[in-house]
Amino acid sequence: MPHSDPGLTRGPATGSERKGVTLVAIPHAGGWGTFFSPLADHLPADVRLLEVDLSGHGRRRHAPLLGSIEAMARDLLRLLRPQLLRPYALLGHSMGALVAYQLLRGIMAQHLPLPRRIFVSSCPAPNRNRLSAAVAQLPAEEFWQRVAHFDGLPPRLFDHPRLMALFEPIFRADFRAVASFRPCVPAELPPIPIRVLYGREDPIASEALAAWQAWTSQSVTLHPFPGGHFYLIGQLSQVATLLAAQCRACGQNRDGEGNACGGQRATPMGKPSADLR
Repeated sequence: MPHSDPGLTRGPATGSERKGVTLVAIPHAGGWGTFFSPLADHLPADVRLLEVDLSGHGRRRHAPLLGSIEAMARDLLRLLRPQLLRPYALLGHSMGALVAYQLLRGIMAQHLPLPRRIFVSSCPAPNRNRLSAAVAQLPAEEFWQRVAHFDGLPPRLFDHPRLMALFEPIFRADFRAVASFRPCVPAELPPIPIRVLYGREDPIASEALAAWQAWTSQSVTLHPFPGGHFYLIGQLSQVATLLAAQCRACGQNRDGEGNACGGQRATPMGKPSADLR
């Protein structure tokens, strides 16, 4: 059932869900919140999926595209603020992971209730971002070849030039936002555990994933899955099991303030490879 804001979609709350956790899901570059929809069927009743559309994407496609990760995070903070009064966790895939982390910084700055966890999927640490701004300036054919490299687009898209023309400015804007995102490690580190999910065949260096440890005062753990950059599509049940367990692992007090939970320190897992993003 759609939420009253066109940028948010979630199912109706059951009794279990009202006592559970909202999982705020932020998609990848060019993506819609509905990318996460299949995950909802694999989550337990006490973990409620909240799919988010970025400005200019999906159900918010008539809103302006935003040119930076910081602007995307500010926009989502405005959109999500009423949702942050109940227990919640943040999940971002690829570019969405950068937006989720920047959103967390905004939540901290405004002294809002903190999430139980932040899940970053298929994304190196912010200081290990290797995407060049030149990618967004490539001619159309070369640009789409680069986009197709991530292997997450439906093949039929490339058979429809009108659809490609519709999506091209969205992808270009998002790639520019990622390429220009060069944040410094914050002086006040978030006291939130970070869980890094990734596909073993994704050519992101394992060291770049483990580098998320510098961006939190709590633990970071790496969780590999079979597959590439969009491993989640083929690993819904396994991913949902992990997300649910982690959301439940950390208690929430009556004031909505997250209690940090311990865990193993980040350890590189999977084969090392060259940074791609």
